[in-house]
Amino acid sequence: MEGILDYGSHTFLIRFWVEPREIEDAGVCTPAHVEYLRTGESRDVPDMTDLVRFIDECLDAAGVPAREQRR
Repeated sequence: MEGILDYGSHTFLIRFWVEPREIEDAGVCTPAHVEYLRTGESRDVPDMTDLVRFIDECLDAAGVPAREQRR
């Protein structure tokens, strides 16, 4: 397809788990562990904002255009 750039494979393994909170009515905590399989870099992330930040950092380091251009 013309106009689509091939940046190779950028695979992330994400493991989520749900933990009940110790404070009643505080909702649940959904931490995750994410690994960038291309480099082996991994991180525990406490929320979706940090998950997206990690993925953005990995893609930026790999030379993939900024998120606004990836859409």
